[in-house]
Amino acid sequence: MELILIGITAVVIWWSWDRRRHPLKRCPACRRSPGRKVSAWNGSAYGACRRCGGKGEVRR
Repeated sequence: MELILIGITAVVIWWSWDRRRHPLKRCPACRRSPGRKVSAWNGSAYGACRRCGGKGEVRR
């Protein structure tokens, strides 16, 4: 039982440390694609992504 609690505690500590070290992640909408594809009726429009504003990263 103690090993399970130690394991869970280690995972939680690692997860919180990783989030502080890397607060940004790749934008799930544009996936840092060049040209930042924007949704259009025919799927061919390019411009700034609405979710990340063209930066390619969002907060975790």
